[in-house]
Amino acid sequence: MKELIGKIKSSIVRIGIVNKDVIVANFGSGFLVSKEGYILTCEHVIGDLPAVHILFDKGNGNYDYFLANCICKDKTKDFAILKIDKNDLDYLEIGDFNDVGEGDEILFAGFPLKIFKTNFSKGMVSAKGSDLLGNGLNAYQIDGSVNNGNSGGPLINKEGKVVGIITLKYSEFDILLKDILSLGKMTGVSIGNEKGRLDIGETFYNILELMKTHINVGIGHAFSIEYAKEKLKELKIIE
Repeated sequence: MKELIGKIKSSIVRIGIVNKDVIVANFGSGFLVSKEGYILTCEHVIGDLPAVHILFDKGNGNYDYFLANCICKDKTKDFAILKIDKNDLDYLEIGDFNDVGEGDEILFAGFPLKIFKTNFSKGMVSAKGSDLLGNGLNAYQIDGSVNNGNSGGPLINKEGKVVGIITLKYSEFDILLKDILSLGKMTGVSIGNEKGRLDIGETFYNILELMKTHINVGIGHAFSIEYAKEKLKELKIIE
């Protein structure tokens, strides 16, 4: 596994926004699929951002970053293809949905929880099929710790081929948190003493925001690479 990580690390990128040489936001992860600078990520990672920067982890908190152009987006299948103006890059080989099955070990990589270093996690495919996410698309369920920020990163088999793209983590708890947070901050009642006061509603809201980001139920999902693969072939990015 150590050898595999060393092989693929330089192909994993962070996706965010840079302002005056400072990274001001992190929206997720992505990975290179060609030496000409084509990158795959999730559509929900970039959304309607007016600008997207691709960041390469150079170690010790140093990054190389490039402004990316969006080549195409597919919201239904949750993938996007980006392009940066750089050549001779390391990239990942694209595999197939059936390259891994239930019980097989996998590796996924990205930048979870606003961490500034490329992270790798090992897991197992616990289920696969078109009935996992309720949208009829082939997907994997994995038992690894998928967190916010992992979205858009690759799901990789033991041969180093990408078989899926990590997508939104899902659980009833996540849905409940989303519903509560959609109400906004409920202010007006405070508690405190001579040292200071706290607004109960605002504090509760901030705690839930942290829970949404950091609590993990140990189940993650990844869309099959097959949908993006078809588009990459159509655009002649890969053969």
